[in-house]
This record gives sequence, structure tokens and C-alpha cells, in this order.
Amino acid sequence: MTSKPGKDCLRLDALEKLVLKGPAKSVSQSLASFSTPRLATVKLYITDKPPVESLLGVISMLNRHRLKSIIVHHLGSCPDDSASYINWGQVFIPLSQHTQVEDLRLQFHRIPLRMNNDDVEKLTLTFPALRKLEIIATSASTSVAPSILCLTSFARNCSQLQYLQLDLDNEAPFPLEPPVFSHKLRTVDLFFPTRNTSSTFACSLAHFLDSLFPWLDTSGCEDGIQDWTQMLRIIDGKRDSRRVERRRLLQLS
Repeated sequence: MTSKPGKDCLRLDALEKLVLKGPAKSVSQSLASFSTPRLATVKLYITDKPPVESLLGVISMLNRHRLKSIIVHHLGSCPDDSASYINWGQVFIPLSQHTQVEDLRLQFHRIPLRMNNDDVEKLTLTFPALRKLEIIATSASTSVAPSILCLTSFARNCSQLQYLQLDLDNEAPFPLEPPVFSHKLRTVDLFFPTRNTSSTFACSLAHFLDSLFPWLDTSGCEDGIQDWTQMLRIIDGKRDSRRVERRRLLQLS
């Protein structure tokens, strides 16, 4: 449900981009204090350690607009309740009306997030216009992350996606024959809370990503992590083999 501005709400007809930084309560009050019919981009930086409900309340205030770019960073420390965590559904419901969003970046660096593969599937179906997606949360015993298999949802449903950053669980087995897409995703930055340094995992991940995202940029890797670099070099080798095979077939024709 979209909340309507009050009678005393300041109307800012020309405003298209809004940046707010401060405690959750102040940011919520600011969002409620004006009407911005042309607003397309919102960047919110929460600096205190509000209860999870207050942080979610800030996100809920965004449902008064139809946004194409949503950036919410929680910069403060963890709430006093050490058992606090966010269920993805609590975030998704107030954001779900922004079906044309192209840039969605949510950073909860000090709050665990619970999100599964079904949540990702619903996200990709609701936001098909996404070009950039970044969801970051702290890793804790209360965290739940989707498996690597959820990347299939992005390949299938978000055809414009160019950048993806996501925390994933690397415990699920890879499919023997992963689906093949020609998705043009260029940059992927994945975080696995449990490192798997085996060469088998690197090979399986390379095969899986190459099947979904054959245009992935392999020129470098975040932070120079050796395991990630190994995976990128495997993808390069697979591409080189395909080029050699194409040249061979052309020579035979």
C-alpha cells in the first residue's frame, strides 16, 4: 500500500535525486516531510544502531515513490539485541512496488540477513529491469544465504543485469548439466561465508558461471583472491577451447 503525503507536506516537483544521511528516525521523518512526484533516485545512509524495526521503517517510507535507483546503507553498529536479523521478506514487501528499479543496493554490514533461493526467484521476477544489484549483510549464526544455484534465476529473469554482488551458500551441489544462457552479465562479486579451496569447487563454479554468463569479464578479480583468480583462469581456458574449435570447424567447411 502506498502512503499519501500529509496536508503539510512540502512539495518538491523538480527533485529527481535525494541523498539523506543520519539516524533512522531523522531519515524517516525527512522522507515523510515532502512530496516529490519526479523522484527517481534515493540514497539513504543510516548512521546509528536502530532496532531492526526502525531500519525496516525507513525502507517502508520509500513506497510513496516510484523509484529507479534505491541505495540504502546501514553504517552504524549492530543493534543492542545480538539476536537481531532481517528476513528478506521484510525488505522485499515495501520494495516490491518499484517494479522498474534498475539499481538496487542494500548494505546491512552489521545485521545478519535471512534469504533463500525462493526469495531470489521472486526478486528477479519482480525486478526484471535490474542492471545493478548489490545485497550485503554480515555473516552470523542467524544468517541464511541462498545457494549458488539461485544465479539461474538472474540469468533467466533479469536480462539487463550487468553487475551482481551477493552473499551465497556454497554447500549445494552443482548440477551435472547446468542450464545454458547467453546472458550478458559482466561483473559478479560473490561472497561465500565458508571458503571451499578445492580445485573441484573452482572447476565446478567456473563451468556453472560460464554456462549462465558467457560474457563475464575475466580480466581481473576482487582483492586478488587466489581461489577466484583460479576460477577465472578456468573460464578463460574454456573460452580459448571454444575459439579453437570454431576455427577448426571453419577450416573444415
